[in-house]
Amino acid sequence: MQNINIDLINVENIKIDIALAILFCTLLVMMKFDIKESSKKTIKFLQKNYFKIITFIIFCLSTTNLICNAENNMETIRVDASPVEQDIYAIITNTYERLIKNLKRYDSGLYRVVTKFQNGANDSLTYGYNGVSYSGSTYSKKLHTFLEKIGMRKSHVQVLCDLENTKAVDMLLGIKYLIVAPNQKLLKDYPIAYEEIYIENNVKIYENPYNLSVGYVVDKNVFNTNMNNENTFELQNEMLKNMTNIQEDVYKKHEGEINEKIEEIKKEGKRYIVDGENPKITYEIEAESNDNMYLYLLAKGDNGVNVFIDGEESLKHSAFANNEMINVGKKEKGQKVIIEIVIDGDIEINNLYAYYENDYVLKKHYDKLKENQVQLEQIDNRRYKSKIVTHSDNQDVMFTIPYEKGWNVKVDGEKVEYKEVLEALISVNLSEGEHEITLEYMPQGIFIGMISTISGIIILIFLKKRLSV
Repeated sequence: MQNINIDLINVENIKIDIALAILFCTLLVMMKFDIKESSKKTIKFLQKNYFKIITFIIFCLSTTNLICNAENNMETIRVDASPVEQDIYAIITNTYERLIKNLKRYDSGLYRVVTKFQNGANDSLTYGYNGVSYSGSTYSKKLHTFLEKIGMRKSHVQVLCDLENTKAVDMLLGIKYLIVAPNQKLLKDYPIAYEEIYIENNVKIYENPYNLSVGYVVDKNVFNTNMNNENTFELQNEMLKNMTNIQEDVYKKHEGEINEKIEEIKKEGKRYIVDGENPKITYEIEAESNDNMYLYLLAKGDNGVNVFIDGEESLKHSAFANNEMINVGKKEKGQKVIIEIVIDGDIEINNLYAYYENDYVLKKHYDKLKENQVQLEQIDNRRYKSKIVTHSDNQDVMFTIPYEKGWNVKVDGEKVEYKEVLEALISVNLSEGEHEITLEYMPQGIFIGMISTISGIIILIFLKKRLSV
C-alpha cells in the first residue's frame, strides 16, 4: 500500500469508512431476503417494516459518521484558525482590504506578495493580490510538486508560502512584498532583510531587496537541473548556478553534529511514536557560521507541531505535511542553538538537513538575473506583453508562471512554441537582440464547454415545447 499523507483524512477515518461501507452493502443485500412467515409479533413487525428499519439504521450510521468527521476536521482547522467575533473579523478584513488598495496605488506593477493575515491559503483571493499560497481541488500536480521541492509546506490540496521560505525562493518567484499582521513575532532574519515601507494600524509592509519580476533571462543550462534531488538546498544551489552560470553555492551544508534528544517518544527506525502527554524532539546544533540557518525535515504525519527556537515559539502548524522548512535565523558562530519540535501525534522523519544562506553569493546571482528582466504589462485578465533584450542565443526567458496548455505566446508578432522548464514553469527561446513578447491564455476545453452548454439549453427548450404540446 502506498504511504499517503492527506491533511484532513487519517488512516483511522479511512478504516471506519471502509467498515461502514461493508456494513451498508450487507444491509442493502439483506433487503432482498424474504423473512419467513411467523406467528410472533416481532417477526411480523420486522417483515412489514424491514426496508424502513434498514434505511433508518443506514441513515443513523452515516449521519453519525459525517458528524464525527466534520468535528474532527473542524478541530484540525481550529488549530490554525481560531474563531473570531464577527465585528472583529469585519475590522480586520477592512484593514487588510485598505492596505492592499494602498499597496496597489503605491506600486501598480505585476508582482507577488506574501502575507501573514488569517493564515489562510486563499487570502490572495479574499483580498485581491497575487500570492503564492493556495488551496483547491483543481490544482496543477506539477506545480504542487515543484513548490514542495523548493521547500514550501505542502499538504493534500494546498501549498503554504510563509515566513519560513529561503530568500532564494522569494527572489526566484518574484515575491516583492511581505505584509505582516499586528503582533506577528519577527524573530528571524527573514523580515530584517526586508525594508519597511509602510505601516497602517500596526500592519507592516516590507519590500524584498532581492525581488525579481515574474520573468527573466536565464542560461539554457537551467534545463539540465536535476529536479529529483530531495535536498531542497542543493536543488536551489543547482537551479541558481544553471540559471546564472555563476558556479558558487548560496547554501552551505552544516558539517558538525546535530544532536537529537527525544522525550516521551518511542523511536522505531524513522518513526517517532508518542509515548506520553508531552512528546518532544530536541535538536542541538552549534552554529558554524553567522549566516542565516535553516532546517529542512522530510516528514510525514497527520498531526500538529509547534516549533521553538531557543525557547521562543517560532511556528505552529496543524499538520506536519510532507516536509517542514524551519528558518532558524542568524546566530553567532559557535553559539549553541536549541530547536524543539513538540508533536501532537506520531510522525515519520525520513531526513534532516541543516544549511547556511550566504547573502553575498545570493546577491551575485540576483544581480545577474536582474540585468535582463521582463517587466510584464497586464493588458487584461488573460493577456500580458513586454519587451526584452537578450545578449546571446544561448539564453531563454523563464516566466515563473505555471506551465499549462492553452497559452498563446508570440515573439515580435509571430507565434512561437513555449517549453516546460523545471517541470512546472514556462520558458521561451529567443535569439540575440530586442524582442516584444505577448502571452495570452485561453483555458483548454472552453469552446467545447460553451458548445455543449448551448446545445443542452436548445435541447431543453425543444423538449419543453414538445411536452407542452
